Amino acid sequence: MMVRTGRLLLALGAFVAGLVLFSAVIFLVTGRSPAPIAMPSAVGGPFKLVDQNGQTITDQDESQREITIMADKALPYDVLKRVMQTCTDADYSKISLAVIQKEKPVAAGQVKTG
Repeated sequence: MMVRTGRLLLALGAFVAGLVLFSAVIFLVTGRSPAPIAMPSAVGGPFKLVDQNGQTITDQDESQREITIMADKALPYDVLKRVMQTCTDADYSKISLAVIQKEKPVAAGQVKTG
């Protein structure tokens, strides 16, 4: 049993030594650590574009995108939820939901207020 444990520890030691040696070679060849340091992304930020009509579009214009979704009670909730999520994914920052509200009937002799 001791021989088997010794062989297992020897194999584990050889693996760790190989890993350390591999990391050292990468460090010496590239001049940096094996794990790249996270750098800030170059994607995103302010922009200024010209569309096909010659109009200038900036990041402030795009951050003010509005959309109104019209629905009634016949539309299943999961469909409405999916439409709203699609609008969010398309960077619409102002999403409104328009619904039709039925007026309550007024009984005879009652005065309608408001």
